[in-house]
Amino acid sequence: MPTILIVCGERGVGKTTALAAAAQRLAAAGTNVGGVLCPGRYENGVKSVILWTDAAGGPQRSLARLATSISGQSGRPVLDASDHKLLRYGKWEFNREELRLADHVATDAIRLLAPPSGQVHTNTDPVTPRAVFIDEIGPLELDYGVGFTCTLAALDALASSFATLRDDKRSPAAIVAVRPELVPSLLARWPEALVLRIRIEDREETAGKISRLFENVDR
Repeated sequence: MPTILIVCGERGVGKTTALAAAAQRLAAAGTNVGGVLCPGRYENGVKSVILWTDAAGGPQRSLARLATSISGQSGRPVLDASDHKLLRYGKWEFNREELRLADHVATDAIRLLAPPSGQVHTNTDPVTPRAVFIDEIGPLELDYGVGFTCTLAALDALASSFATLRDDKRSPAAIVAVRPELVPSLLARWPEALVLRIRIEDREETAGKISRLFENVDR
């Protein structure tokens, strides 16, 4: 089992839906989960708000909203970090404090994955997660160094800490949602990561594939 599983798909195919379903299946089967999920809120078929929630359970909080002052965008989105409360990227306005909180929750969960002295956690600890969901890593982190920056650094450290382990049943794992165009740069950082591609017609199957990765791992 890989230390990092990259789940990639285009916008709107259901990456968050698949990750949330996998997290629910794993939790129902007794596997400790953690991390951050970022579902959207839609109005008239258009995503208007990006929410975030702890994958282990908790309320949904507003992470970003559609900027009302922007009528349309073309080409590469532009980052505007001039506001101390908001981080503007393309058509989205991110709440800096909520970004910080979500980044903190995700980072803490990933750090719990890395066992001391190369040992592998069991699933008997009621707090330590074995599956951490990160939704998602994108251009903010990789191109601009903002957003889930501590999360990205923790993922790098996790990949490094498990780089010498060759047990196919090794556990735990981080499941990271990304867009397809970012996969090459992440594989350069995490060469042992497994890539799982998702399409809108098979997102339920993708959730099953993620949960089945844990079925034969000793707990």
